[in-house]
Amino acid sequence: MKNRKIITRVLACLLTVLLAISFIPTKEPEVSAAGADFVSVSGTQFMLNGKPFYFAGTNNYYFHYKSKLMVDDVLNDMVSMNLKVLRIWGFMDGAGQGGVTLQSSPGVYVEAGFLNLDYAIYKAGQLGIKLVIPFTNNWDDFGGMNQYVNWFSAGSHDAFYTNASVKQAYKNYITYMLNRTNTYTGIKYKDDPAIMTWELANEPRMQSDKTGNTLLSWASEMSTFVKSTDSNHLVAVGDEGFYNIPTNSSYPYQGGEGVDWTRLTSLATIDYGTYHLYPDHWGTSAAWGKQWIIDHIRDGKRIGKPVVLEEYGFMGGNREAVYTDWLGTIDSEGGAGSQFWILTGIQDDGSLYPDYDGFNVSYPSSVATLISNHAKIMNAKSSATPTATPTPTATPTPTATPTTSPTATPTTTPTATPTATPTATPTATPTATPTTPPGSLKVQYKTGDTATSNNAVMPHFNIINNGAGIVDLSTLKIRYYFTKDSNSVLNFFCDYAQLGGANVQAQFVTMTTPTATADTYLEVSFKAGSGSIAANGQSGVIQTRFHKGDWSNFNESNDYSFDVTKLNLTDWNHVTLYQDGTLVYGTTP
Repeated sequence: MKNRKIITRVLACLLTVLLAISFIPTKEPEVSAAGADFVSVSGTQFMLNGKPFYFAGTNNYYFHYKSKLMVDDVLNDMVSMNLKVLRIWGFMDGAGQGGVTLQSSPGVYVEAGFLNLDYAIYKAGQLGIKLVIPFTNNWDDFGGMNQYVNWFSAGSHDAFYTNASVKQAYKNYITYMLNRTNTYTGIKYKDDPAIMTWELANEPRMQSDKTGNTLLSWASEMSTFVKSTDSNHLVAVGDEGFYNIPTNSSYPYQGGEGVDWTRLTSLATIDYGTYHLYPDHWGTSAAWGKQWIIDHIRDGKRIGKPVVLEEYGFMGGNREAVYTDWLGTIDSEGGAGSQFWILTGIQDDGSLYPDYDGFNVSYPSSVATLISNHAKIMNAKSSATPTATPTPTATPTPTATPTTSPTATPTTTPTATPTATPTATPTATPTATPTTPPGSLKVQYKTGDTATSNNAVMPHFNIINNGAGIVDLSTLKIRYYFTKDSNSVLNFFCDYAQLGGANVQAQFVTMTTPTATADTYLEVSFKAGSGSIAANGQSGVIQTRFHKGDWSNFNESNDYSFDVTKLNLTDWNHVTLYQDGTLVYGTTP
């Protein structure tokens, strides 16, 4: 039955593609009446066509570089699931992905890449689906902030928010985006009602200023800049909803990432607040997530603006029960909207898109059904009478005319251009006495990806201190053992760490005595001044990832440290821990 359905969907999508190809893009039909108005805000509500607009929606990151068939399939599934809002990426900086890029170098905007974005906006408009589009990424996927910093040799990641050249290049990109004319509709992006929101970035963080002041200043400047050109669309920050309460013991509330959600959402040029929810990544629980939702909705009401849970995911057991609880809380608390991560569909060969991060939802499925039921509840609320008084909007100030930039030919280089992490020669491990009692330290592990053959390895760690003394993080090293499978250079990323990603460093070491299950190990260590683990405490989750320079696949099925069954942080003696050079936990291969 499933194969028959997939075949039917492929044939339908192929017909759609053939029809799309059969006409000249600039002569496409205009956007249908389903998307004939802009979304606005009135107090804590969104408004559309004079009525409240509550919604359930989703995210997808491949609309700007995959085929029309794949785009259409996801959009059609959204319609089937009653979903009204979709968040897609509006950036592809540098080398690009799959031969596609949007901005190959500063000010060089690639027409071939933007044609894909044109189509996504056009097709969403035809189906009455509203789009949320961020301008850049905090992370290195598809270029992001580090690509801007590298272009101008501006230093580290956080220079994105302060370097004058970087900021101007970012503004130039925004100017091009807003004033671009869609080749399918003939409508400028800034005038297209298919777009609901421009977001300043996906998950911006600024660890070097934990007060949140730098990020706040940048968000104010950039949101004002967007509104000076585009008075039609909403503007949001796109942040994860981190609070800035240093006395709070919970990581997402402490302010360690330099984000202050309350002040960001309160900015006059920000129309609504966003927040994300990933207990697996943040070392929290599903029950904790329910309170996270309640806090943001209630704080949004105090601020007087809508708030949206615009990304959420859970990899632990019984996802259906967790999502039912979370979405029920949004409904009961009067939340304005929700967007799960991530709706994916079929690929060009008819197979389902791989579940790279463990959060994929496909239609039909049990999870898709419960989300669809929530969407029906949210849609029913949209027929109610508005209860809030519209907030006056200041008249925008015109911006400068954008500078025309040449069009470049996209390359086929992989997504990001990370700095290669050197492979070290192992040195003899000294025999020293551990600074904590034997058995006091251990490592927990989980895999961030259950696929045994793909182009990235994603081990997550947590260090437990069961001893009575404090342990300095800089004295510890974690080793993860694997087979390299090729001679390509390896690149390391710390996607997230509760102790601060900037404190995590790593090297790859070639083993002098390889085994059938390991010839290399990843050694994760911590910079001086990273802090310590309290007695009977833990480091918090450390989410790492590495890939080859040529992006070829690893075969993880025979890797010593990999365990596909470990979907939650669990004690695992195939990952070792060293303190001051002495093995204190685990068994080497």
